Amino acid sequence: MYKQYIRAIIIGSTLICALLMITAASPHVFAATRHAVAAHTSFTPHHACPMTVEEGSRGEPVVTLQGELNWIFGYDVPVTGYFGPETDAAVRDFQTRAGLPANGIVDPTTWHALGEC
Repeated sequence: MYKQYIRAIIIGSTLICALLMITAASPHVFAATRHAVAAHTSFTPHHACPMTVEEGSRGEPVVTLQGELNWIFGYDVPVTGYFGPETDAAVRDFQTRAGLPANGIVDPTTWHALGEC
């Protein structure tokens, strides 16, 4: 009976350590890894992608982009609806981490990697 308790404690401790290590990982690393695979596979969009945006763009697609970058991927971009230099830098960083061309243009491939289509 004593051996069963010890075994349960060891297994439980191992699981807790594994979970802590997973949660301590950077959201950028997890997100880029998850979406790099998705970006390089054949896919059927669930819905139409937002319009292509780049530095200088304004509007709702930019708000969506800034929200995705911040709340899902952990960036700290002001949500202004204007695609300025801070948004451009975050997009290029995301594209690099996702294995995409880091051109700062959020086209359907980048939208897909962001999980928007």
